[in-house]
Amino acid sequence: MEIDNKTAIALGMLASKWRAAKEQEQEITAKRRKIEEEMANLLPVPEEGSKTFDVGKEKITIRQPLKREIDWEEFDALDLSDIHKNKVMKIRRDLDLIEYNTLKMSAPSEFEKIQGVITTKPMKISFSIKD
Repeated sequence: MEIDNKTAIALGMLASKWRAAKEQEQEITAKRRKIEEEMANLLPVPEEGSKTFDVGKEKITIRQPLKREIDWEEFDALDLSDIHKNKVMKIRRDLDLIEYNTLKMSAPSEFEKIQGVITTKPMKISFSIKD
């Protein structure tokens, strides 16, 4: 797509402003994280979950999330009954975009069938500006 000179100048100015804002954002984020670290050193951090503290006029909530990852090969090899395996794990159904796009080309009639059950919504636009 061709971009005219006026638009190119405007985009150049906006890109400079974007870079400056992004740099400020990174600096502010680093400052906020340092403050959060200092607060975490002063409060009892829950093992998991959140805890709220009344501090004068403020209510400070500290949250300790935990991320758990499963080694599915090892899990499947465990000597557990299927009943217990199914109670412990949730299987998440997700759209495989590679297969979805392959289906569009290889089996258009099947692709059309599933189109009715898929809702597509645009997400937040993101930018990357590099020199």
